[in-house]
Amino acid sequence: KEVSDHTNIILINCNLGHGRRALAEEMVSKIETFKKLAVFHNAYKQALETAKLEYSKALMYYGAAKLEVNASAEDADYASSSLKDEVYAQFAHTYLKLGMLLAREDTVAEVYENGVLEDTAGPAVTRPEKEYRKHEISANDAIRRALSVYESLGELRKQEAAYSYFQLACYQRDRCLNFLESDMKKNNMSRGENQRVKQYASLADRNWQKSMDFYGPETHPWMYLNIIMERSALSLSLSCSLHSNMVCFQIFTTCPVMLL
Repeated sequence: KEVSDHTNIILINCNLGHGRRALAEEMVSKIETFKKLAVFHNAYKQALETAKLEYSKALMYYGAAKLEVNASAEDADYASSSLKDEVYAQFAHTYLKLGMLLAREDTVAEVYENGVLEDTAGPAVTRPEKEYRKHEISANDAIRRALSVYESLGELRKQEAAYSYFQLACYQRDRCLNFLESDMKKNNMSRGENQRVKQYASLADRNWQKSMDFYGPETHPWMYLNIIMERSALSLSLSCSLHSNMVCFQIFTTCPVMLL
C-alpha cells in the first residue's frame, strides 16, 4: 500500500478469497453425505454453517479487491481491464455459489458489508474482521447480486448471466411448489397464497425464458433441453393441482410454459 502496488494488493485479496471459497466448497461436498443419515445431523448443521461463514469471508476479500480495483482506476499510471473483469467475476461466482447453497438448503446467510474501510489519509485499507458489520441475505438476494455483476461485465460473462437466470428460476419454482404443497396439506388455498403461487410461477417462467435467450437448441442443446424439462415439470405440477383445487386453473392459464 505504501508504494501503491495496486496489482499485488488486488491479487493478495483474491488469493485470500480463493482460499476461503475453497474451504466453503469442501464443506458443501460433505453436506449431502451428512444429510443422508440422522446420526450425522449435528455434523450436517456444522458443515452448513461453516460453508456459509467461509463464503461470507470470501466475499469480504473479493469485495476488498473490488474496491481496490475501483480506487486504482483513479491512478493514471495503472490500468488493467482484464484484472478488473476477473475480480468482478470471482466476486459474482462466490455470490452465485452461496445463493445455490442457500436455495438447496432452504436457509439464509449473513454476509459482511464492504470488506474495506475508506481511509481519507490514503488508499482503502482492510479492517479487522471483528469490525465488519453483517446483514442477512436469502438465496434470491445472493443470486440476483451475482446476476447484476455478470450483466455489468457485458458479453464477457453472458453465459454466466444466463446460468444465473436459470438458477434464479429454479429457486422461484421451488418457492411456488412449496406453496402448492402447503395448500394440498390444508386442502384450502388463501387468496394470499394463491397470489404467491402465481407470482413465483410467473417469475420462474420469465427467468427460464431469459436463460433460453442464450442457451439455444443449436448452441447448447443439453442445457436447452434441461430448461424445457424444468418448465414442463412445473406446468405439470400446476395442472395436477387442478384436481384438488380449481383455483390453480387461473395460475396455469396465466403462466403458459413450453411442453415436451
